[in-house]
Amino acid sequence: MVSTDEGEKVYTLKTVEHPYRVLIEQMQEGAALVSVDGIILYGNRSLAQLLNTPLERLMGESIHAFIDSTETAGFRRMVEANSSGSAGESTLQAQDGSRVPVHLSLKPLSMDGVHVFSLVATDLTERKQAEETLQRAHDELEERVEERTAELEHANTRLQSEIVERKRAEEELQSIARFPAENPNPTLRLENGRTIIYANSAARATFAEAFTGPGTDAPADIAEIAETALASGVRQEVEHRIGAETYLLAFVPLRDRHYVNVYGRDISQRKKVEDALRQSERSLATELDATRRLQQVSTQMIQANRVEALYEEILDTAMTILDADFASIQMLYAERGTTGELRLLGYRGFTEEAARFWEWVRPDSESTCGKALLTGQRVIVPDILDCEFMAGSADRETYLQTGIRAVQTTPLYSRAGALLGMLSTHWRRPHEPTANELRPIDLLARQAADFIDRKRAEEALRESEEKLQTLFQLLPVGISVLDENRKILDVNPALGDILDLPRDDLLRGAYENRRYIWTDGTEMPVAEFPSSRAITEQTAIRNVEMDIVKEDGNTIWTDVSTVPLPFSDWRMLLATSDITERKRTEEALVRRTEELIQKSAEVEAARDEAHMYIDIMTHDVRNANNVSGMYADLLAELADGDLKTYAEKLHASIERSNEILRNVATVRRIREEESGLVPVNLDAVIRNEIGRFPEALIDYLDPQIEVLADGLLPTVFINLIGNAVKFGGPDVKITVRAEVQGGEILVSVEDTGPGVPDEVKVKLFRRFERGMGRGSGEGLGLFIVRTLVERYGGEARVEDRVPGRPGEGAAFRFTLKLAT
Repeated sequence: MVSTDEGEKVYTLKTVEHPYRVLIEQMQEGAALVSVDGIILYGNRSLAQLLNTPLERLMGESIHAFIDSTETAGFRRMVEANSSGSAGESTLQAQDGSRVPVHLSLKPLSMDGVHVFSLVATDLTERKQAEETLQRAHDELEERVEERTAELEHANTRLQSEIVERKRAEEELQSIARFPAENPNPTLRLENGRTIIYANSAARATFAEAFTGPGTDAPADIAEIAETALASGVRQEVEHRIGAETYLLAFVPLRDRHYVNVYGRDISQRKKVEDALRQSERSLATELDATRRLQQVSTQMIQANRVEALYEEILDTAMTILDADFASIQMLYAERGTTGELRLLGYRGFTEEAARFWEWVRPDSESTCGKALLTGQRVIVPDILDCEFMAGSADRETYLQTGIRAVQTTPLYSRAGALLGMLSTHWRRPHEPTANELRPIDLLARQAADFIDRKRAEEALRESEEKLQTLFQLLPVGISVLDENRKILDVNPALGDILDLPRDDLLRGAYENRRYIWTDGTEMPVAEFPSSRAITEQTAIRNVEMDIVKEDGNTIWTDVSTVPLPFSDWRMLLATSDITERKRTEEALVRRTEELIQKSAEVEAARDEAHMYIDIMTHDVRNANNVSGMYADLLAELADGDLKTYAEKLHASIERSNEILRNVATVRRIREEESGLVPVNLDAVIRNEIGRFPEALIDYLDPQIEVLADGLLPTVFINLIGNAVKFGGPDVKITVRAEVQGGEILVSVEDTGPGVPDEVKVKLFRRFERGMGRGSGEGLGLFIVRTLVERYGGEARVEDRVPGRPGEGAAFRFTLKLAT
């Protein structure tokens, strides 16, 4: 028995076993207890599903039967590791032969010299699939590298061919110069390195804007190079852009003749090939760097101990892949708001103000991550200034203050399709990433989502294990695990408190020296112990009450339940509740009940004796009153003057005595008769009671209503109408009303008498209270009225006939239930 906010409760095995079982069975990871020789003593349903083996067949099997042959040696090393336990990756083989990659955690447990292992197996199938996906992406990138390398080699070969061709062309320059008119490439001769004295047709077409005929100066940039070549006597070569084309110009000085021959060759196509090759090399280098970083992230995901370090690596990788200036990663907290909110986990380049502003982001935010949360899709804004949904928003202002002009946000989804968070990159300049640039980001997002998902699962597992251990330690019911000899292997603190024994004494078997007593006081044989019966009968034994006699002679009343366990060493779970206080309370209650029964018998006898006296007294007093009444009537007829007055008063007193007897009889009937309510014609009752007062002026309208009451209902009207006649004065007018109000009848008996003062109204219906200002009486009449009305399910009250004017008469009102 334990004290709770709802009072004292008795905990049984059901209250202990249910949360304990739920915690184990609800774990997503496979869990088991394994003996030192590898026998599975217990496994949860997740482990059975992982191994594709029925749970009932799993118990008693060797764990080695489920270890893949390639992992046998590694698993044995884990088993033989140090006493603090071991963990690592391994491969299990399910019943259908399929191989399941797992992360195993083994922890040795020692229970009084008996060694077992707790085993937790986390399914790594999805993570391995992610790694395979990443490896395939890496292989694809390697293939692309090889393809680009081949392209480079091919381009290099072409370039070498062009170089050979160029040398050959140079060797032909002299011969070309001899026949300039026939040369298809532009050829010029500049006197003193500046004045054009000859130009072939190709040169005239190429330099059409600058050439108007012999004697024209060459373009300034060409003339400058020609003058330099002439002065040095050294042949010069330069690439020169003319319009949309690129030419290789060779300046050959002839110093003795004071002129320079200029030979041009169109290399536009070659330049395009070289530019494309350089761009390809840059792209390839970027992709190779992205691949290396993705591999680093994958490696850190497997080995990471510090979460923040991995977040930083993810952010740096995202910035490198997209050549971004900023980056951020957020996690979704689905429990916040209606659709969840994003929390900032890490960032690069943000100011402190920006980090605080985007610490939490809701779906109605005008940022890209808010839009991505709302739509579940990637959001790209090439230029913040041109974005319509950001116009005039605080998010737009924060972007610009931080120096951000472009941003993209990629949602992070688990493999089950659940949104986990966001990965964003930002640029200081307007920018729109290409599809090729975003492919590595998608791989990085996949890795980040897997990591977040795994960390959430690991956190849930840790929390589950902590809850399980906390539950075992904090349960207010004593829990113990016993072997087949009823020796305790493990206990929780509550059992030590209940039995008043330290944990070590319990594990040593100190409880065996105590006596165990049945509820009838006889000694309980060992064979009848709940633990013995659970082993013998292989069934749960519940709620056995026993008295445990301690070494000092004091006793502990307990309620014990036990259930057999399917393990080779852990044979049963035993739950013990301390019911000492409850038993003491029960004993005290029994004693009190016996006393009450005895007193009740005495009261019953006294009541019967009192009824006998009341019956005798009522009978004799009524007879005496009848005789006295006849003599008073006779005396009133014969006497005159004061004697006659005294005789009339005597007759009135005798009548009041009879009224007292009637009221006593009515109260007695109310107390003794059960209330069997039946439909009663209210009109008939009222008319019959009005008929008892023929001289009174009574106004009444026939309602023709049936109410729920019994044979005592007329007593209510006798008292109310009688009081109005008796205390209202000689000219009193009485009105009786009955009105339907919902499912009730409101009955009013009003009079024009002296009324009831306000200070008297509140206590008028109490027993032996008399109405001040309304004459005298024994004070039972209105008490009987209230008692009967409440018996019928209604309420009685007194009010002023005219509200606020107590001197203008009283109104007694009560409610009755309509008969359906």
